[in-house]
Amino acid sequence: MRVKCVFGSVSYNIAKLFSLTILPEGIFSSNISARFYSTHDPEELTSLDEYISRMKEDQDTILYLPGDSKSQILKSPILKKYTKEGYEVLLLPDPIDEFTT
Repeated sequence: MRVKCVFGSVSYNIAKLFSLTILPEGIFSSNISARFYSTHDPEELTSLDEYISRMKEDQDTILYLPGDSKSQILKSPILKKYTKEGYEVLLLPDPIDEFTT
């Protein structure tokens, strides 16, 4: 399972969060309690387990899009491309630290 930012840039905190949720063998831990907003329901938080259970059958990548706010992310044309193709994308509303860019 791979983790892919659909925008192409990742802040240190986001990358660190995802790297901490992956075991050395590359298998996601079911003990992780992190919850995220997603395009499945932008008003409700979802777990990684729930997200993975809804992934398309041929999908081997967790898709996410960081941004300054949830409303900004939801307006992204990049996001629309993936949702139009039926993919769920995790929304990570957190201002990106200017020192990581």
